[in-house]
Amino acid sequence: MVGHNLSECRGIQAQVQREEDVKDKRNHGEARKGTGEHNEGNSFTKNQKKKIKKKRNKEKMNKEKIASTDAGVEAKADAGIGSSEAGTKEGIASSSRTEGKDHTEFVSDMVEDKERDEACIAQAGGSNTKKAKREPKIRPDSSILLRLHNFNHSIISNDCEIRIGNLWCFWHTEVFSPSVISSSFHHLTVLCNGAIISAVHASVFKTVRRRLWKDLINVSKLNLPWLVLGDFNIIRLQTEKFGGSGPTLSAINEFNDCLDECELLESVTLGIKLTWCNGQSGGARISRRMDRALYNSKWASSFDGW
Repeated sequence: MVGHNLSECRGIQAQVQREEDVKDKRNHGEARKGTGEHNEGNSFTKNQKKKIKKKRNKEKMNKEKIASTDAGVEAKADAGIGSSEAGTKEGIASSSRTEGKDHTEFVSDMVEDKERDEACIAQAGGSNTKKAKREPKIRPDSSILLRLHNFNHSIISNDCEIRIGNLWCFWHTEVFSPSVISSSFHHLTVLCNGAIISAVHASVFKTVRRRLWKDLINVSKLNLPWLVLGDFNIIRLQTEKFGGSGPTLSAINEFNDCLDECELLESVTLGIKLTWCNGQSGGARISRRMDRALYNSKWASSFDGW
């Protein structure tokens, strides 16, 4: 450089170099910004880095906690399945030791029927459906009759060793003691004063009810005055239901075929026609006619008013 000494030239050169370095850094930063590159170390302060690290550790701990909870649920489910299988095996083993007709009925009641009548299930509607409570059952005890005046202090029931009965028979002291003709988990049939009376509480399963239809057909062959009454858990006509989609037409036909073969007539009723409902309202309400009284021609000729 003309007119400058060596030291001045070096100073000017250094200043120019610094300015060029500043321009290069600025251009390089803008270029990285345009390409999306991001240096976390340069863009965050130390406090921000600590917060980010703390947040990541917390998320990691939550994931580990969820994983351990899922593992515990699976272990409980496996244990429940194992105990259920053990209980099933134990129940089958104990039931296999029983003998005779009652054993056959007990096993048939355990058969799962995919065509279970919807009318026999109390539904709460929606996803909050609650299981229907089972009816209370106790063993027959003559002390129960102490409050009933002029009644015999004996009880006839379909109770047996492997199950608690759901049908009881009481009779007045002026009536001759009835004798059992046929009994199962679904009905109790007695002979009293030359007439037959059958109390019915049918199963909710179509396949299990077939056993009841066979028993009733056998009783009809005795050709005596006969009255059949109770809960048949099935309707005779499509007009005897409200709401829901069941029962199936085949189940209705099986019931009507049984009544035709037994030559049973239906008694005239008063009041509400649909005798059962699921206790719901609105679109969730289901009603059916489950209870009825049936009789044959000999009963009608023996007793007036039928």
